[in-house]
Amino acid sequence: MRWVVGPFVSDREQVGQPGDMKVTRDSRTYSVGVCTAAAGPEQGGCKDGGVCLLSGTKGASFGRLQSMKLDYRHQDEAVILSYVNGDRCPPETDEGIPCVFPFTFNGKSYEECIIESRAKLWCSTTADYDRDHEWGFCRHSNSHRTSSIIFKCDEDEDIGRPQVFSEVRGCDVTFEWKTKVVCPPKKMECKFIQKHKTYDLRLLSSLTGSWSLVHDGVSYYINLCQKIYKGPLGCSERASICRRSTTGDVQVLGLVHTQKLDVIGGK
Repeated sequence: MRWVVGPFVSDREQVGQPGDMKVTRDSRTYSVGVCTAAAGPEQGGCKDGGVCLLSGTKGASFGRLQSMKLDYRHQDEAVILSYVNGDRCPPETDEGIPCVFPFTFNGKSYEECIIESRAKLWCSTTADYDRDHEWGFCRHSNSHRTSSIIFKCDEDEDIGRPQVFSEVRGCDVTFEWKTKVVCPPKKMECKFIQKHKTYDLRLLSSLTGSWSLVHDGVSYYINLCQKIYKGPLGCSERASICRRSTTGDVQVLGLVHTQKLDVIGGK
């Protein structure tokens, strides 16, 4: 499978198949699938879910595989994978506090609102009612569970592993996954053909340093088709142009993977 995201392409085969992964936070375990359905519990459930909550005997889908969307966020070089239209969000109490499932009442485990000992359906707002006695009457939700995976470039990781970044009322979960798989390239093609003419700029691309100039006290560091070598401190690893002001502030004026080569008016 190939991800084609923004200006670069990443091959999962090059670093192995991460497939389905388990992520645990507190008492909750999620099965996370990337472009494939997550593994549900042995008892069934989540058969078409991209992310599945495995807590208890019933799996809860946090988004259908068919709803998957991929996006690329340029400002922090992150790929966002999202799933929507999962199972219904868990019930809340009349006060808007999420029910917790499964919960223990009189030594027995329950995975839905119950009517025992009260006039109408109720749930515990902690995993152990017998210990905490925190509860409320149930109010069912019409919303559906969703999930997102934020893949962030990290050159020090291989495939990496997802971690839970945030959870919202048992209805939405976000994972952060640091991996080199989504890192954009530090080098681009420096030779191209247009109208049967070949333009080769490789002689202007430095493998060891950069082109530099000073204008009105401001220093510029430039390289073609690849990153700047020996640039100022604070210049990104994937920058092709950096600027250092008279006060020493460094700005990135262009990233390698955003490069476009063209001919205009013969130049």
